[in-house]
Amino acid sequence: MSSSRLFTTLKMLNAAGILAAAFREESGRLRVWIGDDSQGVLASNTFESHESANAWLQEKALLHYPNSTYAKVRRLLTQALGQAQSSQDR
Repeated sequence: MSSSRLFTTLKMLNAAGILAAAFREESGRLRVWIGDDSQGVLASNTFESHESANAWLQEKALLHYPNSTYAKVRRLLTQALGQAQSSQDR
């Protein structure tokens, strides 16, 4: 299930014009990077799990591309989830 989350994040980033990829190294670890055409690779890292790689990728996308479509959608979803949770707690 967590590999599908990483796949979805990668697809969303690429749809927003942000280049990102993940691949499995010979060691079995995941290598993840994020960047764009004009600046190249801005950050990369290796992980043992899809979940860790996905969380890191989302964090870096928001850090490096705060005005991107991806970041705007993430903020909107976070706000909507917070409001839904708040109305359930009443």
